[in-house]
Amino acid sequence: MDIRIESLLAKIEEIESSFGSGIYASINDSDEKTFKQWIKKNFPESQNDFSDYIAFSRISDGLIFDGLRIFSINHNARFSLYDENETLWELEHQRQYLFFGDDSISWFCMDLLSNDYLIIDKPGGQIMGDFKTFDDLIFRALKGVEPK
Repeated sequence: MDIRIESLLAKIEEIESSFGSGIYASINDSDEKTFKQWIKKNFPESQNDFSDYIAFSRISDGLIFDGLRIFSINHNARFSLYDENETLWELEHQRQYLFFGDDSISWFCMDLLSNDYLIIDKPGGQIMGDFKTFDDLIFRALKGVEPK
């Protein structure tokens, strides 16, 4: 995992702890296995093992902070990756994306056709950012809510 992400998560954890809360618990091996099975079922042609998303989820399985939501691998979570994607995939043109999270104006996702990680404008659907790695995408998302 990118040290920049770990640093931002530590700052968020510090703030959340001051309010008696914290970042989400990490995933376990069973959660990871369930996620990998879900990927194989829904994207059998994908060569991506999503190890960077799994590594993030080993530190924080999902996140809600200052309007940013990173979806959880845990099926029982309030904002699970599975439920959020199922809802978003009701629009056929969105099925080319795997959505990892959002904020008030953007979706954070992966284009399954190009394997690029994207920030997409919610209202217009235009690409606002294009990244080669999940870590770069999530760093940008976290940078947008970086505690001062």
